Amino acid sequence: MREIVSKNNPILKHIQKLIHKASYRYAQKSVIITGDILIKEISTLLPIKTLLHFQENSLPAEKSFLVEKALLQKIVGMHSLQGPVAEVAMPSFVELNSKKKIAILDNITDPGNMGTLLRSALAFGIDGIHITKGSVDPFNDKVIRSSKGAVFKIPLSFEPYTNLDSKNFTCLLADMEGKDLKSLPNPKHPIAIVLSNETKGLNPKWEGEKVSIKMFTYMESLNVGVAGSIFFYELAKEAPLRDNS
Repeated sequence: MREIVSKNNPILKHIQKLIHKASYRYAQKSVIITGDILIKEISTLLPIKTLLHFQENSLPAEKSFLVEKALLQKIVGMHSLQGPVAEVAMPSFVELNSKKKIAILDNITDPGNMGTLLRSALAFGIDGIHITKGSVDPFNDKVIRSSKGAVFKIPLSFEPYTNLDSKNFTCLLADMEGKDLKSLPNPKHPIAIVLSNETKGLNPKWEGEKVSIKMFTYMESLNVGVAGSIFFYELAKEAPLRDNS
């Protein structure tokens, strides 16, 4: 088995750039994932190009290298790295204009919120996610980890690589001043739920019905990851959940 011992090794530099530079990720069409469980799960969907590990590992990969744990932790910037590091092909973005129920994530810049929304969207039967320009890259390493791999499993559209015609959808605009979502009759399909940046609020370019979540104790707002998850669940109740069998 081949071993890498220097931080200046070109393979380690390549891995490091994939983690920290979105422009390099898109030029190389590659993404980095970490940890045994997530890598095993995603390897059933995408072949592993390069695998770096600090202990014996049976995962199949085109190229496999042994790297001392402290060095690998330094390269990926994770002091609590518990398993290997894998490079896989970046999934392609897709057009969502023919989908029945999607979410539009508008200027969502926090990786944790983005990951939570992707994870919840997959769990509650959202057919695809459209991400607007100015949002965090969905293949940012923090987004991948917080999404628990959902970013690889749900259809994604991302400006400027793909476009969306919102006029194809009945748009529900998440807004504190909107009507209680539960009070609305079932919206006409296809549906798009628009979730916006917490600080900047709803972009006036979006047209549709403003909807909110009834709260029983006053709060200025909910975290967008939490609010989006509740919206996805409520929308799932008016139609059968996606068959995950």
